[in-house]
Amino acid sequence: MVIAIFLITLWANFASPENLSAEEANKVSIGAIIPLSGDISSWGINVKRGIELAANEVDNISVTYEDESFCNAAKALSGAQRLIADSVRILITGCLNGTRVISPLAERRELLVLSAGLLSGTETESSLRYMLSLSGQIASEGQALAKLISESGFKRLAFVRYDDEFTLAVRDAIESAVPRPQEIIDLPVPAETNDFMPQLLRAKQRGADSLLIYLGESPVLTFMRQRSAIGLTLSVFSGYVVESNAIPLGERRWLDGITYTYPKLAPSSDPLRISFEETYKQTYGAAEQPNSNTYFVYDGIKNLSAALQACPKEGLPCIRSYFLQNSPFSGVSGSFSYTKQGFVQRDFIVKRVINGSFVEAQG
Repeated sequence: MVIAIFLITLWANFASPENLSAEEANKVSIGAIIPLSGDISSWGINVKRGIELAANEVDNISVTYEDESFCNAAKALSGAQRLIADSVRILITGCLNGTRVISPLAERRELLVLSAGLLSGTETESSLRYMLSLSGQIASEGQALAKLISESGFKRLAFVRYDDEFTLAVRDAIESAVPRPQEIIDLPVPAETNDFMPQLLRAKQRGADSLLIYLGESPVLTFMRQRSAIGLTLSVFSGYVVESNAIPLGERRWLDGITYTYPKLAPSSDPLRISFEETYKQTYGAAEQPNSNTYFVYDGIKNLSAALQACPKEGLPCIRSYFLQNSPFSGVSGSFSYTKQGFVQRDFIVKRVINGSFVEAQG
């Protein structure tokens, strides 16, 4: 009974904030804590754009943004605390580092966390009661990468990655996948590093036959230039983080040859996707392109809006249940389903950088 009263009171706080217009008073305030500055800011900006486009199409959501910079956990936590102080009870998180530090707070304060970034799959059962994925699991991408690299015939993989929780989870996912490379040479670097010559030379010395990189937009260019400078011709693989339109078109030739896994979106001929992409270009510029997470969060916000309509008084547990019970979904991000833990399951395709363009691999 106490919990029920709490949730009804919480919903009343959502629906009747003071000092707002009648239109705004009928909207639920959510907070988004994403990287809007730093080396992966283009990723965060595209997440923000996906949220904005969806929020503009529904009538029951308003959004406040906080910048976690380059996956800075302390900034993410501070942003969450500010939002909570403003009575926000639904949070969208970006980087895994931030999601992890916010998770215990969400448990204590009974908040709902929607993760725009990939989740590691190591989250606790108690934390998952207050969490939903909008994108997917690191394990799914790790397994897709391991399969791609192994089926390409490579056995000694050198993994150049940031020394953070996200890429460590990618490494663990690849190591546990079947099939996978026989040996993974782990070469982590600090986040502020923009010199990868030591890692490239170490990969060469240790007899690596392929490279896997998880780096930001500027660093990946430096990495590929330095690879070329020492005449290292090893094949390069990546996760879908490599597909970034923030990299100037004239510079993308340095990325040529990178093969990477990418979530399977709705077909390019799908009317919903066509309409979404037209609206995106009309809003942000004809030369602008969404990234995969733009599609993910757009669908996620549209589903959240529907969940809010279906749960006018029941509160957060009902909202979470809506996602799980109405799975699978289909939208601009393709077809996806939820596990009972709240993880998103998606299929992956293989893409390559060819002549500076990101194209689906054939055959």
